[in-house]
Amino acid sequence: GNFTDATETLKEEVMQFVNQIGEIVHGCVDDYMGAPNKNIGDCFLLVWRLSGIEPEKQKKLADMAMMSIVRMIAEVNKSRKLAVYRDHPGLLQRVRKYRV
Repeated sequence: GNFTDATETLKEEVMQFVNQIGEIVHGCVDDYMGAPNKNIGDCFLLVWRLSGIEPEKQKKLADMAMMSIVRMIAEVNKSRKLAVYRDHPGLLQRVRKYRV
């Protein structure tokens, strides 16, 4: 998959790349009342706890979860730190239709 290609291409830089994305993901999830649970390779497990929450508020939390994803995409796209990887020659060569 693309994450394996990115890992092999970026080598030492891969942790910096993942951490920069993780910083955005965690911040957005926190801002929208969610909880980042763990990072597994190219996936982030994000949780919005609904137990003990009244049904009307559960709907709002579901909306907040969706809004956090929209914001993550926007933040990744406008990140100056991640912009470096958009034009990374190795990634562009190795991963077809590569995007950050």
